[in-house]
Amino acid sequence: MSAEESHPYLELRPVTEGDGWDPAALAAAIGPATLPSGLDEDVEKAHLRAKRGWRDPRGLFGYSKDSPYKDLFVYFDAADRSSPVNVAASKAFYCYGLDGRQGAPDWSVIRGPCVIMRLPLPTMRNTLWVMCIYACVAPGSVSGIGACSQVAVPNDGQMAACTGEVEHFDFEYKPLIGRGELVDTLLFFRERDAQKVALKRDATQTAVIRAKVRPYVPYVP
Repeated sequence: MSAEESHPYLELRPVTEGDGWDPAALAAAIGPATLPSGLDEDVEKAHLRAKRGWRDPRGLFGYSKDSPYKDLFVYFDAADRSSPVNVAASKAFYCYGLDGRQGAPDWSVIRGPCVIMRLPLPTMRNTLWVMCIYACVAPGSVSGIGACSQVAVPNDGQMAACTGEVEHFDFEYKPLIGRGELVDTLLFFRERDAQKVALKRDATQTAVIRAKVRPYVPYVP
């Protein structure tokens, strides 16, 4: 697929005739879309209200077929109760809650068209993990260390002291989305549970983060 056939934003309309999973029908239901640049969700939602007449534009995180990180963000009108169900979109993007909420989806189906965009690569703060041998006595404070606003305590009880340096993941980044790639993504999720796929990839990404912040350094006062 040529670069001219890829776009920053794509619209996916419902397939209303024949087999809703037919690759040719899905490809015909995909076309370029527009959103304001700048990755400002409030501005994007205002645009969707003004230009598309959507009453309640909401966003969803999603994964493309082969992405190791949440590389897609999908807008749809959550107030639409009359348009045809967008079967492929509802299946492929049933990963998380509305507006980026993690956990189980809190919506049922996508009706009408949706607008899909590529998200930038995730970044992380370079952290030094410290094995905490004392119980935390207050948020951001450990016996013998004292209070520190730069300290976060993960769920496993270990302490991470942030160095403040930003690191980028070594993932491939493709800013544009092609019609063929989107069709492949939709077909990939046809027989798969999108939420389970997302949870598995989230866990893999967490492991990558943990690998970047090792080794553990014991703290002995």
